[in-house]
Amino acid sequence: MQEATYGSCSGLAVLAIEEIGKGLFLFEKYQKCNDVTDNEWKQYSAAPSAHLKKIEKVQELLGSETPEISKQMNDIKKRDIYVDWIDDDWRSPLVLDTKNQQVTNIIYLADKALTKFGDLLVHNDIATNFSLLKHRLTSG
Repeated sequence: MQEATYGSCSGLAVLAIEEIGKGLFLFEKYQKCNDVTDNEWKQYSAAPSAHLKKIEKVQELLGSETPEISKQMNDIKKRDIYVDWIDDDWRSPLVLDTKNQQVTNIIYLADKALTKFGDLLVHNDIATNFSLLKHRLTSG
């Protein structure tokens, strides 16, 4: 029997982690009563380093700041979501070798980050019911 693979699940979980990182950036601005300038937003959402910054922000929240993991997660996202030309061959998410444990680890981190971020919002009276908030965030 062939071992199960999970396609782009880990890449999508990394995207979720990046979105939580974006929320943390906005939360910090809100706490300091600072507006977000156009330049800041471009640097945090569209600059080449923006993906790594958002992942690092989530790692900071979880107490595990490791730049090499941020780069690894960004590479996983690119590999698991986009078609690309690598080593003289086309690479497609449809033929990934992503295994269950990698997907499980990244989804666990995304869930842990969402829970901590939700708790932060509730603790600061930005959201009143984390269960409802988490349901809304994860159900589309």
